[in-house]
Amino acid sequence: MASATATQDAAIRELLDRARRGQTDIVDDDTAADLVREAERDLYEGASRDEVYEALINVTTARIERDPAYKRVAAVLHLDRYFDEVTGQEPIDLLGTESEDTTDDTGTSYRDGAADYDALYRDTFVANVERGVEEDLLDERMTDGRFELDELADALVLDRDETFEYLSASTLTQ
Repeated sequence: MASATATQDAAIRELLDRARRGQTDIVDDDTAADLVREAERDLYEGASRDEVYEALINVTTARIERDPAYKRVAAVLHLDRYFDEVTGQEPIDLLGTESEDTTDDTGTSYRDGAADYDALYRDTFVANVERGVEEDLLDERMTDGRFELDELADALVLDRDETFEYLSASTLTQ
């Protein structure tokens, strides 16, 4: 296949940089450059964002046997791809990368767009429960007033997604 363009190279790198947050001891800059090159081999000019995710997931999962830290990198890529599929928004657009972290007056670190990500995550949960009932995938009692879906959505702890490894994330989203 033809190689990716410079723009696509930057997009690949951006997704990988977000996914390797907290794993830079294993996936350092040199290793990241290798992963980008490997992913580019599976891509063509004009490949979709979904195809870019797929290429990165493939190259990171291929390295899991070498180092278990790749389970986490692959999981982030998989969950980001799934978030995009379900919400129509890319997490990178809302959360950015670690280099874009900022700190407020109290010393609390946050990312620009984190509140938007949080709201979209919770709203999508409610919408998908309702859609699941409409499509007979979930029991109709889920939406008949017995459950406060907004309260359930508010009880979600989004940071727990960061504990998933690739296999568990992949299994849950199928």
